[in-house]
Amino acid sequence: MEEISGLERLLALEDIKMLKARRDRAVDTKDWGMLEALHAPDHTSYNDDYPQWTTAAEMIANDRCSARLCVGEYLLDALRFSDRI
Repeated sequence: MEEISGLERLLALEDIKMLKARRDRAVDTKDWGMLEALHAPDHTSYNDDYPQWTTAAEMIANDRCSARLCVGEYLLDALRFSDRI
């Protein structure tokens, strides 16, 4: 295996950071098309509490569902809190 130079390593790390930032932005803005485009079609996700997802499309479908549940839970918590005021 060939070693990479310090500069190549820094450039690779910056590419990884930029990809992470694009993924976070896509999730924050619920741009599911962009999020799916940032993953290989045969992407596989391994999550402790969920079954394995074997495609990017399957991951997006599950993320969309999770996002709706999180918003729903947040709204329920807010309503419960407002009842105490």
